[in-house]
Amino acid sequence: MAAIMLPSALALFSFILTLLLFILHCTSVSQDGMILLKIKKENWRDPRNILSSWNEAHQNPCSWKGVSCDTFHSVTTVNITGACISGNLTSAICGLPNLTALIFQTNSFSGPFPRGLLQCEGLRLLDLSSNQFSGTLPIRIFELSELRVLNLGDNAFRGSIPPAFGMLKKLEGLFFHGNSLSGAFPTFVGNLVSLRNFTISNNPLLPGVTPKELGNLKQLQQLWLYNCSLEGGIPEVLGNLTELESLDMSMNRLSGDIPSSLMALSNLRVLTLSENNLSGQIPATIGQLRSLSSLDLTDNQLHGTIPQIIGNLTYLDTLIFSSNRLTGEIPAQLGELRHLRVFMVDGNQLNGWLPQSLGTYSNLRDVEVFENNLEGPLPKNLCMGGALFSVDVSSNNLSGTVPSSLQNCTSLTALLVYNNQLSGEFPPGLWDSLNLNYLYLGNNKFEGKISAKIGGAKNLKRLKTNNNLFEGRLPAQVGQLKELMYFDASKNRLSGPIPHELAGLSSVSTLKLDHNFLSGEIPKEIMSLKMLNQLYLDHNRLTGEIPGPLNHMTNLDLSNNLLSGGIPLELGRLRLNVFNVSNNNLSGRIPDGLDNLVFKESYLGNSKLCGARYVMLPPCWSPHKLSSWRLATILLPPLSIAVVALCSICLYRSSFRKPRSTPLWKVTLFSSTEVDELHILRNLKESNVIGSGGAGKVYKILLQNGQVVAVKKIWNTSGLEKKIMRKAEQEENKVGEVEVDAMGLIRHTNIIKLLSCISSEESNFKLLVYEFMPNGSLFDRLHDGPGSHMVLEWPMRYRIALGAARGLCYMHHDCFPPILHRDVKSSNILLDGDLGAKISDFGTSRELDKLGNEYTVSFYVGSHGYIAPEYAERLKVNEKSDVYSFGVVVLELVSGKKATGEAEYGEEEHIVTWIRNTIRMGREEIEVPDKRAVKDNCIEQMMRVLRVGLICTHRQPKRRPCMKEVVEMLVACGGDKLKEKELK
Repeated sequence: MAAIMLPSALALFSFILTLLLFILHCTSVSQDGMILLKIKKENWRDPRNILSSWNEAHQNPCSWKGVSCDTFHSVTTVNITGACISGNLTSAICGLPNLTALIFQTNSFSGPFPRGLLQCEGLRLLDLSSNQFSGTLPIRIFELSELRVLNLGDNAFRGSIPPAFGMLKKLEGLFFHGNSLSGAFPTFVGNLVSLRNFTISNNPLLPGVTPKELGNLKQLQQLWLYNCSLEGGIPEVLGNLTELESLDMSMNRLSGDIPSSLMALSNLRVLTLSENNLSGQIPATIGQLRSLSSLDLTDNQLHGTIPQIIGNLTYLDTLIFSSNRLTGEIPAQLGELRHLRVFMVDGNQLNGWLPQSLGTYSNLRDVEVFENNLEGPLPKNLCMGGALFSVDVSSNNLSGTVPSSLQNCTSLTALLVYNNQLSGEFPPGLWDSLNLNYLYLGNNKFEGKISAKIGGAKNLKRLKTNNNLFEGRLPAQVGQLKELMYFDASKNRLSGPIPHELAGLSSVSTLKLDHNFLSGEIPKEIMSLKMLNQLYLDHNRLTGEIPGPLNHMTNLDLSNNLLSGGIPLELGRLRLNVFNVSNNNLSGRIPDGLDNLVFKESYLGNSKLCGARYVMLPPCWSPHKLSSWRLATILLPPLSIAVVALCSICLYRSSFRKPRSTPLWKVTLFSSTEVDELHILRNLKESNVIGSGGAGKVYKILLQNGQVVAVKKIWNTSGLEKKIMRKAEQEENKVGEVEVDAMGLIRHTNIIKLLSCISSEESNFKLLVYEFMPNGSLFDRLHDGPGSHMVLEWPMRYRIALGAARGLCYMHHDCFPPILHRDVKSSNILLDGDLGAKISDFGTSRELDKLGNEYTVSFYVGSHGYIAPEYAERLKVNEKSDVYSFGVVVLELVSGKKATGEAEYGEEEHIVTWIRNTIRMGREEIEVPDKRAVKDNCIEQMMRVLRVGLICTHRQPKRRPCMKEVVEMLVACGGDKLKEKELK
């Protein structure tokens, strides 16, 4: 009996033991989970608590966010993309025995390449892209021999790519884009015959030719080589890449013809060769690319005609031939492309007529043929299929009228026909097209009236009717356009009063009604529009006084009218870039903030204005009209009585109480410079004023220790200066305590140094004490200001560009959180005693949550000519907006010309378009470099720096480099003549 019960007992014991082990397993974290928890606790910082599910309460790590497992519940993948995690990546994670994929894309990891990861020998995918890794690439990368995909893009790796990367024979994807790699192009990539995707774009590599070894990569499907210093011709061997689907070699210095071998790539869908120096003609064999959906050859030196055979590309989606030297007619069969969505041949020198058949096909969406020499009328059937989305035929020689058939085109969102010879009345049904966002009719010969139907275009954002023959009254219905941000009706024949209904333009930031025959008073309601910051009403017949309030105005031109009365005092506190009230009947005192040499011609033709010291107007009270004896006779008796009375009162009060103490001034130091606040206050004299602007006056003061400082007297604060002096009180208008550690955010040799802040609860102003810059601003040096007689030669200009770039790079990449300046311009780059560049004026800056994020602002601040297109047009900003502004400064340094207002610019009034047009004509080396700066055969280097400026001012923010890349590109431009150590 015992023998029978023994097996049963053993079976029961085995069951209980298995049950206990199962329960133990279910109530404890696995070994893999323990490894991940330890890493999270000891090595990572998770500010947004993204990894909250990583805890003992969730025993199975396979259920944790970003963790994937195999069928045996063993961790194979850790993916924490976009979690904002920082810290260290150590070899501890390699303790996961079955780990094959680590994806840490878009986080905040920094420091050198985490060499501990080289112990993860089973890794097949490693993605460290979009972090802040720096230093050199690992020379022992070959230890990860199983890798299939390696993504190191969008970091700050520098130096050369080690040859060891050529030993990763199993690689199918290799990504180096968006770093600071400065070595030679890695020819050993040609050994990676399994590669399907390879990109090394946006790196300041050493200039060199495209390696022929790339022709060995027969499996390659994507090859992105844009902006990596390639020069010479495109090698014929790229025609061997028969599997290639996407080729991007834009933004280099490629030259020569487009090789006919590329036309054999039957699988090619995207071909981008824009922004190079390619010449010759577009190969007639291009029709062999049957799969092609996107072709971009913009900004080259191509000539000849557009091949007729392009009509065979039935899948073509986007066609861009802008900024070349093409001639001839646009092929009529392009209208037969059933899948055509975008057609752009802008910036060429095409001749001939637009084919009438262009728009007779149902799927035509976008027609863009701007900046050519096209002639004849617009095609009549552009919207026959009802799918037309955008038409841009601007800057040609088109004539005739706008086709009436477009009135029925309900899909149309953009109609741009400016800079042509179009005439007649604009089709009535187009004025109220509901879906229109952009309507540009400027610089034509349109007649008639701006229709009252315009109120029906509810989605209109930008309306330009300038420089035409429109007449009659401006319709009040314009005020119904709640989405309108930009309205330009200047240089027409409009008459009558400005409608009060324009106060309904709640989104408008720019309003131009100048050079018309408008009369009556300026409606007060318009001046108080919250978003309005640019107002041009000059050259009309307006009367009455200048109304207020004026909230956020930056540009105001009221010149050449019949205005009377005084200039509103609040104008003196605005940050005005443009201000002109000349040739009116104004009288009275000039507000303090407008007594500035910048506005020296803004008051001409107003004989009753007074009080401006720097613009040479008479004082508001002129004692010379009375003789000295008579003046003394009048003034001496009352003055004597007043003095005696005042002394008596003071003596009387002093006998009863202690003398009143001096107002309590709080001094916050940001440096070791000792500041005597009473000495500063006593020296706030007119004789010490060196500048005046919207924020207040700037004084040059000699401290008691012999140091010269610049003291900025401000009435209230904004941007970073507001952060520096954060209020303790709840009321924003009160002056509060200074936050001592705020200025620690920005400490850099190329950023102006704030020495101290002086404030008092009893005063309505603050004093910011800055280091003094004896050489003024870059604008003054380059243009008409003080010191402009001392010519800046090119080596010094190059040094200034590099210094300013480093200052902005620090703000964008080394501050936490990053800082966006928003008003980068040559007048905000100051020069020290050695002509070293320092970024100044942070009154409009703002902190960023994260680089790359796009922010919408209520209104734009900044200066005309420096503002990025997306900022001006859509009020969208990020750090790439600063990059654009800096690019304009670079163009100023190379050319010696102002951002706007030069006679050479013509109607465009912009340095960027002028330089691009000059390059298009092949005259950049002759016309662009500032002859005053040229020294020791530096033209070649000036052209390299010019290219950096043009890349920074690319219209598309994503195509602009970040500031760390700009610094690397500028350093690379220095070559052997200017070593980096000499520029620090």
